[in-house]
Amino acid sequence: MTGAFARWVAGYTEKRQHERWQRTQRHAAYTDYLREVDRTMLLASVKMTPKTKDQMLVAITPMAEVISTISILGPEAVIRRADALRTQVATTISEKRKSEGFEAARVEYVVAVREALGIDPETDETVMRSTSGATK
Repeated sequence: MTGAFARWVAGYTEKRQHERWQRTQRHAAYTDYLREVDRTMLLASVKMTPKTKDQMLVAITPMAEVISTISILGPEAVIRRADALRTQVATTISEKRKSEGFEAARVEYVVAVREALGIDPETDETVMRSTSGATK
């Protein structure tokens, strides 16, 4: 019986360590992505908007790289929201004005991230708003 209990404790401890590692990795990817979104929107707001499709791809590549990590770590709700936010950033860049859906997409991404990380969703909404100052 002692051996079975020891194996159970070891398995439980290993599971908890994996969950902690996963949460840490998710937190890093989610915040890196939001930072890249805000950086890209800031560049767009100071008229450094790419003029060609190739330049636009270069501008959003850092976001795409982080999305690949988010796609692995999940969950699906965060992946969908990250992709929707990327679409709004690309629209902003191509239209050279802030996309009408950008702020909503950003808030939805932050809400999905908070839910995935188990962070209280009742936090003041002003924290979720963009700090990029991108042009409208």
